[in-house]
Amino acid sequence: MCKKFLKNRKKVNYQAERKNPSGFWSMRTGIIALMLLVAFMGVYYLGLINDKTTVGYKISKLEIKASDLAETNRNLELQVIELQQTARIEQKARGMAMVQADNVEYLKVQEEKVAVR
Repeated sequence: MCKKFLKNRKKVNYQAERKNPSGFWSMRTGIIALMLLVAFMGVYYLGLINDKTTVGYKISKLEIKASDLAETNRNLELQVIELQQTARIEQKARGMAMVQADNVEYLKVQEEKVAVR
């Protein structure tokens, strides 16, 4: 039986099979595809990190600009309050030779009458 088995067995040339692998997805093709996938994912990851860094830089720049504008706004509000003080207005009026009105009379306007066509 052993002789029969040895005689009838299929002879396989392993060296030839190693050189010409069967099927489309051989080991070498799979490794190359995996390496390309890892390289693509790495480049994509670097792109995402670059975008996040750029957005972070823009945000910090805008925060600095917002704080500068807030301080400018506070300074302008203080100037408005200072310029609206009545003592300063009276002083400027005297400087322009204006005189304060003593007896002020107000006219009462009667209801407006509109002509009807």
